Amino acid sequence: MATLIRTLKGRSLKSLVMASRTPGIRKFLGVIIKLRNAKKIKTLAELSGQKEIQAIVVKFTSAEQRAYTKYFVPLGFPKLENIRKMSIRGAVKGTAEITEVHLMDVLEEHIDYLKNETFFQKAHKEAKKQNIIDRSEEARTFYHDYAINYSTGFSYTRMLKEGGTRVGRPLRGKMMFFSYRPDEVTSTYDLYPLIFVLNRGKDYFDGINFHYLVPKMRAVLLGDMFDHLSNLNFDLSTQLNFRQFINAVNTNKKYKFGKQAIRRYNYNNLQSKIINVHPLDWELAIMVETEKFFNENDSRTASQQIWKETRMKASTI
Repeated sequence: MATLIRTLKGRSLKSLVMASRTPGIRKFLGVIIKLRNAKKIKTLAELSGQKEIQAIVVKFTSAEQRAYTKYFVPLGFPKLENIRKMSIRGAVKGTAEITEVHLMDVLEEHIDYLKNETFFQKAHKEAKKQNIIDRSEEARTFYHDYAINYSTGFSYTRMLKEGGTRVGRPLRGKMMFFSYRPDEVTSTYDLYPLIFVLNRGKDYFDGINFHYLVPKMRAVLLGDMFDHLSNLNFDLSTQLNFRQFINAVNTNKKYKFGKQAIRRYNYNNLQSKIINVHPLDWELAIMVETEKFFNENDSRTASQQIWKETRMKASTI
């Protein structure tokens, strides 16, 4: 029984993490904890009788409805139609009876998980538990998957706060994150670039902004860039041999996607301190959703549109 409980608890936490990528679901989880702490609910079935829960559920987007049905209902949560009708019937039976005793604890564990340590610290702690201490293909895949599955709530503002150490100027060969807004908007730009600095002038610096690439291609590009690192220690001494890499970008077609992601940034338009991302965190940083694109009219632009444009430009090379 104890083994079964631990298994169910692990599945529950994973399901909650997967589902809580959207704001409606995150709000839903927060209200559940609030109601439980106020002793207004003891069982999952009682959620159907709570007006606060109903008010959130009726505003679920189509994606949030699908996520709820896929991840929450199998754990014993009431079906959406029962919450809308404020009916306490309809909770899934079976494993739910075993899970429910522990599910509230899992919810609180999930909330605490998002509060205590930094996102990067959590990732490395989990890697250590799994004896992942190198940068093999297996290790890289672990960090990519971790970022995708557990970066809920990790935004550009948190990246600015805990994504690395602050530096006074861009460092060539290093991964940098910062806030940037051009004084004259003539084309699409990223308000929060994540770049490898390739060149630096008196008034500007150039770099490959990973945000212009679809996540899968970011991983491929970073892996190819490992061939041009100063060393494979992945400590503060590790950096990209930028001159060697620039030559490779200009002569080797396998870097055609990276070439399309090169952008120039003026010092005067920096909106924040520059964050130097530690080499151990590169794999995580490229996968978290910290981009924020605007078009020439200074209106928000979907990342998918930017990735499509990059792919189309690269296909012509």
